[in-house]
Amino acid sequence: MVLAIGVGMSQATCQAWINTYGLTHPVLSDPTDAVYNLFGDGYVPYNAIIDGEMILHYTTSGFEEPTVVAMIEQLLAELLRITHVPLKDTEDNLNAYATNCSITTNYALIPDELQLHWNLDGGSTFTDVVLTPVGGDDYTAEIPAQPYGTTVYYYLSAADTGGNASTHPSDAPTELHSFHVGVDTTPPVIEHEPLGDQLLVAWPATVSATVTDNQGVGVVTLEFSINGGPVQSVPMLPERDGVYSADFFGSVSIGDTVEYRIVAVDVASTPNTITDPAAGYHSFSIIDQIPVFIYEPDTTPLSGGSISQWLDAQGIAYETGSLLPENCSWYRTIFVCLGIFPNNHQLTAAEGQALAQFLDDGGRLYMEGGDTWAFDLATAVHPYFNIDGLSDGSGDAGPIEGASGTFTEGMYFEYQGENSWIDHLAPLGSAFAIFLETSPQYINGVAYDGSSYRTVGTSFELGGLVDGSSPSTKDELLVQIMDFFGLDASALPFEDGFESGDTSTWSATVP
Repeated sequence: MVLAIGVGMSQATCQAWINTYGLTHPVLSDPTDAVYNLFGDGYVPYNAIIDGEMILHYTTSGFEEPTVVAMIEQLLAELLRITHVPLKDTEDNLNAYATNCSITTNYALIPDELQLHWNLDGGSTFTDVVLTPVGGDDYTAEIPAQPYGTTVYYYLSAADTGGNASTHPSDAPTELHSFHVGVDTTPPVIEHEPLGDQLLVAWPATVSATVTDNQGVGVVTLEFSINGGPVQSVPMLPERDGVYSADFFGSVSIGDTVEYRIVAVDVASTPNTITDPAAGYHSFSIIDQIPVFIYEPDTTPLSGGSISQWLDAQGIAYETGSLLPENCSWYRTIFVCLGIFPNNHQLTAAEGQALAQFLDDGGRLYMEGGDTWAFDLATAVHPYFNIDGLSDGSGDAGPIEGASGTFTEGMYFEYQGENSWIDHLAPLGSAFAIFLETSPQYINGVAYDGSSYRTVGTSFELGGLVDGSSPSTKDELLVQIMDFFGLDASALPFEDGFESGDTSTWSATVP
C-alpha cells in the first residue's frame, strides 16, 4: 500500500491533487504537519517504508527510485508472515481446540520450526506442537480439551531458510493469545452512537453499531417504531471489523418521531442478550432540509461571515464548512465562496459533480469566484449557471451597480474585497445580468432561473461590498437573492430544531 501525506494541505487541496494527477493511492490531509513530523525531517519529498506490522524499515529525504525499489524488493524477499484469527472463549470442554493459520514467505519454510506453543498459566514454559500442513499455505495444530474454569495461553511461531523468524502475536512470548473454557454468562458488547434528528430527504436512515462477544455474535436486530406504532424489526447485517448495520423502512413525514433500539444475542448454549439502550429506546425526529450551507474553501474568507451574520440576524438555521457535506441534498440553498486569486480555491471535478446533482435535485446555488468563470477549468456544475466567461479580467472591480429591471435594481456598492483577475461575464439564453462594473463597463453578476433550480454567479466577493443607503446593503441583497431563489425568509425553519451557525467542518468526502 502507498500512502501520500499532504504536508500542510487541507483535504480539499489533497483532493485537487488526486483529481489533477489521477492518483489511485490515498492522500492523507496533514494541515498541521502532525503526521509528517512523525517521520519527516523538514524536507520534501520524504519517503518512509513501513511493513504490515507497522515497523519502520527505511526513511530518507528526496527520492532515489532505484534505492527505494531495491529496499522494497529486499523487504518483500525477507517477508515471513503468519496469519491467524485468535481463538475465542468456549463452552466446549470435550473436544480439542483446532488452531489454524496461514504462513507465507519467499523462502522455504523449516517444517520443524512451524509450531504452536501453549500453557495454562501464561508463564515462560510451553508445550510445543509442530504444525501440520493442510494444503497451500495453511497449517493447523490442536490444543487438548480442557475442563471448565481453565484459561489457555498460546502463540504461533515460524522460521524459513532465509534466516527469517516470526511469531503471532508479534511480541510473543511476551504477549500471548488466550481463551477461557467455561459456561458463557457474558453478553455481547454494543458500541453505538445514537442517531440525531434525520432529514426527510435522507430517509431511510441507516443504523450502525460495533458488536463484539467473547465467544461470538449470533444475531443482531434493529427494533423500531414510528410515532408509537407497532414495533418493527430488521436484521442488522455484519460488514467488517464487527460493524453491523441496517436501514429503517416505512413512510415518514416531517415531525414524525422514530424510536429504536439494537438487540444483540451471542452464540452461548444459553444465549446472552443485550440491548442498546439498556432500557427504553433511542429516539429522533424527522426534520425538513436545513435552509443553508455556506461552503467557503477561500483561504482568505470574507463573504461567509457576511452571509452567516445575516442568517443569524434572521434566525435562519445554517451550517458552514471548508468541505462540501457528504450529501448536498440535506440543504435547500448552498453558498459557494471560492475567493479571488491568489487566494482562491479551484472547484474540483468531484465538487462540481456534487453541486450539479444538488441542482438536479431542485437546489438553489450561489457561487462567487474571480477565476472560476473564465480561467479555471469548468466542472459539471458550471453550465447550470448559463454564464459565458468572456475574459480573465483584471483588478478593476468597483463600483458595482445593480442591473435595471432585475432584483438588484437601484443597488450601488463601492468594493473593498480582493481585486485581481476579476472575470468578465455574459449571460447565456434566458439568464440575465444582475451586476455591472461601472468603469470599465462589464458584467460581473448573472442570475438564472432553470425552472427546477436557480443560480446566481458573481466574479467578486459579496463580503467585499461596502454598505451604503437602502437598498444598497449586503443584507438587502441577500434578501433579494433568497427571494429570487423562491425561499421567503419568513417561511424558512428557524433555529428551533437546528444548530444555527454551526461552523463544524465536514470530513466526509464528496461522492
